[in-house]
Amino acid sequence: MKKFLVLALLLVAGGAYAGYYVAPDKMPLVIHPENRACSRVAALCEGKSGAECTDYFADLRKMSGDESIRKPIRCVMDAQSCGEAAGCMAGGGVNAIFKAGEQFLKGMNKSLGE
Repeated sequence: MKKFLVLALLLVAGGAYAGYYVAPDKMPLVIHPENRACSRVAALCEGKSGAECTDYFADLRKMSGDESIRKPIRCVMDAQSCGEAAGCMAGGGVNAIFKAGEQFLKGMNKSLGE
């Protein structure tokens, strides 16, 4: 029985790692799939944006929540050039700004007494 449990645990861990490598945008956000996307950006842009990329995704998370990084990650993973990856990240930033603006307006409406 112990061997079965160890084998099952290894299979689950291997599947999680494979999923993180192949489809990071579908992984649970507690695993931080943005690291994989940043590796892709560094590969496309010849290693020019390592720490800046992870800081960018951290700021996106803070600004508009965990779900806000899924689309930019998916886009970066599909990008074929450095410019395309940069566009994906810029689009994620614009989306986060719009979401933050919506939250701002919602709070303002509440305080003004809708």
